[in-house]
Parts: sequence; C-alpha cells; structure tokens
Amino acid sequence: MHQLPLLLLPSSPSSPPLSSSSSSSPSSLLPPPPPPPLSSPPPSLSPPLSPPLISPSLSLLQEPLEQSQLPQLQSQSSSLLLSSSLLSSAESRSQMHSQSQSQSQSRPRSRSRSSAKRLKVKKQYHTKDAENRLMQDVIEKIPIRARSQSWLIRTRRLLDTKEKAPFISTCFYILSVMLIVITFPFCLPFCFKIIREYERAVILRLGRLVSGTKGPGLFFVMPCIDKCHIVDLRVLSFDIPPQEILSRDSVTVSVEAVIYIRINNPVISVTNVNDPQFSTKLLAQTTLRNVLGTRTLSEMLSERDSIANVIGKVLAEGTEPWGVHVQRVEIKDIRLPYQLMRSMAAEARATRDARSLIILADGERQASWSLAEAASTIDSSSVSLQLRYLQTLTNVASEHNSTIVIPIPMEIVEYFAKKWNKLTADDS
Repeated sequence: MHQLPLLLLPSSPSSPPLSSSSSSSPSSLLPPPPPPPLSSPPPSLSPPLSPPLISPSLSLLQEPLEQSQLPQLQSQSSSLLLSSSLLSSAESRSQMHSQSQSQSQSRPRSRSRSSAKRLKVKKQYHTKDAENRLMQDVIEKIPIRARSQSWLIRTRRLLDTKEKAPFISTCFYILSVMLIVITFPFCLPFCFKIIREYERAVILRLGRLVSGTKGPGLFFVMPCIDKCHIVDLRVLSFDIPPQEILSRDSVTVSVEAVIYIRINNPVISVTNVNDPQFSTKLLAQTTLRNVLGTRTLSEMLSERDSIANVIGKVLAEGTEPWGVHVQRVEIKDIRLPYQLMRSMAAEARATRDARSLIILADGERQASWSLAEAASTIDSSSVSLQLRYLQTLTNVASEHNSTIVIPIPMEIVEYFAKKWNKLTADDS
C-alpha cells in the first residue's frame, strides 16, 4: 500500500479570514494531525514522506483562499483523513498478524481461486463444446504439407461461427423465428430434415458454417437461412477414361483404371472443394499419366500391382485436404496400337518357331547318336543283321499288302555278279 501525502496546515496569524460570515478558520476544516510514527515500523511499509512532498501543499495553503475554493478544500481534506485512517489501521494489522497466520489465510484464497478457475473453464468447455470438437477433428486430419498459414486462417474463419457475427445475421435469424411462429402448422415440413445412416449433413447459415455434421436421423433447421449439404459416406467408384501415355521406351499405350474413394470428413469436403468426386477424377488422370510415363512397356505389363500402389499413395496425399480417402486403385486395361500388336505377334511367332527348330535339331542329333550305336552293333554281328531282316518282313506282312518286297542279301548279289563276270570272260 502506497502512502498518501498528508497536508500539514500550521496556523498562521498573517492569513486572512475566508469570509465575514464564517466564524471558523480554515485550520478547523482540515483533518487532525496524523498519529506519531511507531518506534519500529514493519519492513513492508514504505519509508516516511520526504519534505519536498509536503512543501508544495504548504505553499498552496499559505496563499489566501477564496470562497469558491472552500468546497474543494473540504473534499480534499475528507479524502486525506480517510487515507490516513486506512494507513494507521494497516500498520496496526501488520504488527498484530504474524507470518504463519498470513500463510494460513493465503491457502483458502488460493483454493477458492483455483475452484473458481475450474468452474470458469468448465463453463467455457460446455459453451464451446461443438466448436472445439470440430476444430480438433479438422486440424488432426490436415497433412503436413497442407498446414500452411493461409489454409489454417481460412479454416478457423469457417469454424469460428460465433466470432464477429454481423448484425444483419441476427436480424435474419429473428425474422426466421418470427416466420416459424406465424406459419407454425405449415412450416414443420421445411424445418426438419431426415438423414440416412450412410449420410451426413453440413449446414451453412447465411453462408457461415454453423457447427459440425448433423445426422443420421431427424434434426431441426432454420427455414430460409439454413442451407443443408448432404454428403454420402459410402464408397464411390468411377472409371478413369482411356489415357494415351508415352512410356519411357517411347511406346504409346492406352491405359484404363478404376478408383475407389470414400469421404471421411464431410465438413472439409464441402468447404474446401466444389465437387470432390470430379476433382479426384481429374487428379487421378494426371497422376496416372505422370506415374506411367516413368515406366517401360514391360514394367507396365508385369508390375501392375506395384504401379497401382504408387498411384494410390500419390492420390491419397493430394485428396486428403479435400476430406477424401482413396481406398484402392486398379489398372483395368493396357491397350497397344494395332501395328505394334502385329509386330509383337510376329516377334512372338518367330521366337516360337526358332524354339521349335532348336528342339527338332536337338532331337535329330540325339537320334543320330542312337542310330550310329545301333549300326555299329549290327555290323559287328551277322546274326543281328538276320534278326533285323526278319523284323522287317514281319512289319511288312502285318500291313496286309498284296505286294511284298523281299530284300536280297548282298552276299547273294555278289555271288551272282562273280559268276556273271566269269562267264563273260570265258566267252571272249
């Protein structure tokens, strides 16, 4: 507590009287002098006033007073008297109470302050429960690269519906309530909405977001000022049109794909994008062209699953600020040009023919080795040649042919040849 300067008014014989009608002097209107200072003042009190603080007041009081200044002087004297009494009571209390008693008194004060603070926080939590839950739901689902300052400011402006509400909005709200009261029996079909289990409703009141999602079930809306956006939470599928893509090995292919998406945050899907399904479709087309442009034709044909996973991850990062979750991406078809298909078919046919010729050559080589071994075995024994001759006759007879060709042994031919040569030599 700061000490206030006290006015000490000594009686001066040279000071003139205030007026002829007043019988009392100015010194009688001033407060009595303060009590004498204590012998040992507490350390918490400030030091006594210095003479320069009192001298201006004394100099003012030594001047002659006018009749108009008397009420002001009386009010100042009463305030100074009150301050001096408060100062003396504070000094007496500081001497009577010890440090332990002051600590014991501070404990219940701190407890009362903490309880009041808890009640205040609890009240604020109950009043802004819907806004806090919605804000937490939105911020937690924002990707790291989408948490820019402008995006967060725009999202907070959309969610803080009670902050800086314009006066015209309140007027329209009152008019809407009056309209409901006037047309009560007939306005009920327009005041209630039914949302199915797989749907959620986002309400905009005069263009501002009211709260979180509504539904499923029956809920109340204000006619003429509330606009209800119904969002379907089921899995949606759509085809990507055929995309002409130039692969890394300079081959033009036409690729079709199928995408399965689901809206996981209706508020963001309504406030951040106009048409989530159409925007996701356009993003999928560009992503498909960018990803497949870095692959060769053989990789496209053999690694469809890995390419689909890469496309799904890229789409998930791009559609997360829109409240859309990409569940699955499938490559439906990869079509080649007609000339390329013919050339690839001819290449495959030539490869198959070459492989078949190689197989035939290997078979003939192995057969020749077997025939050479058989010929050497038959040549080494005449009995084996006769057995081969008899097997040949048996095979010919089994075919029921009318003509049977019997091979003549070479020994007989050689014998008749020698006889013929001998006869011709004798005749000559």
